[in-house]
Amino acid sequence: MERNMKARSEKHRKDRKKHGRPLKKSPRALKKRRRALKSNTAGFF
Repeated sequence: MERNMKARSEKHRKDRKKHGRPLKKSPRALKKRRRALKSNTAGFF
């Protein structure tokens, strides 16, 4: 069960990378985030 959960989270992390959403907070990401917060808060988190 635990191994399965870890695998699932691992896949999720890969999916996020695939969609080009940076995991680390770089200045470029923060700018995008700020712009996204104005339009739709829920969509970003």
